[in-house]
Amino acid sequence: MLNYDSITGSIYNAFTGFATGIQRVGVGNTDVFFVPGFIWKVIQGISLEDVSLWRGGLAAIIGVLSMTVMSAVLAVLAAFASMWGTWGYYLTKCIGMVFVPTLLFKPLSFLFDGWFKLFFGFLIYSVVARVNLVMVAILLEQHFNTSIQALGAETYEMAIDNWTDILSLGCFFIIGILALISTGKFAASIAGAGGGMSESIRGATMAVSKAASGGA
Repeated sequence: MLNYDSITGSIYNAFTGFATGIQRVGVGNTDVFFVPGFIWKVIQGISLEDVSLWRGGLAAIIGVLSMTVMSAVLAVLAAFASMWGTWGYYLTKCIGMVFVPTLLFKPLSFLFDGWFKLFFGFLIYSVVARVNLVMVAILLEQHFNTSIQALGAETYEMAIDNWTDILSLGCFFIIGILALISTGKFAASIAGAGGGMSESIRGATMAVSKAASGGA
């Protein structure tokens, strides 16, 4: 347990560095909260031409309001996804000081296995969530046919009678929402493959001990 903090910190930094590298390549920015802020700026930058019952009709007004609600939900989920992995890491790190020692007792090793899955689940979540957020930013860039740097500072005017723009943007928001919601299950399925780590660690420890004692 003497090196517990440095070991868990090194693992966290490795996963965070990988996720940061993906974001740097995708959007040219390493700020973990860049994408949620970017989505919100894009939402604020969308203006609608003549939003009125006389031109667009009630159906168009409802469509625009629905798109606005979905975009706000996407922005909130993006902010949540940006924080959840880090919060989970510190949570599991704190409780790990209780569960890691159970590795020494075979009847209690299942507690270590559960903690291990939870710990790596949050780390994997932080990477998968960052990939999804980068994809959201890139798809927004493609939808508005401009650069990410310009899109966050410009105003995009959408005609109320242009249902193609409204429907395509609405579908994009739905895909982004579903992707962020499913991130947790995807990360859990990957982390679940690491079950039985206690046996592996115990076996490796015994092998090292035998080697150090000359095979006695």
